Amino acid sequence: MNTLRRLAVSVEEPLPGAFHWVLLECEDDPSIWREVAAASAPLPTFEQAFEAGSAALMALRARPHVGPRRSGEDEGADPVG
Repeated sequence: MNTLRRLAVSVEEPLPGAFHWVLLECEDDPSIWREVAAASAPLPTFEQAFEAGSAALMALRARPHVGPRRSGEDEGADPVG
């Protein structure tokens, strides 16, 4: 079964006025997030970084109306057959 990926956009400011977007994906353990993609250069405002990160997230959609998906087992399926 294809399930929605658990993705998030985060914005970091490693230096004052230098905003970077980061896409994160939640692992099976909900306390673990891994970086999927990140800005290659800083942006001057939080808003610009967030909008660029959101655009990167939207670009991960193979089909816009169903969102970014990943393959996985159907947890509701009969384990025998």
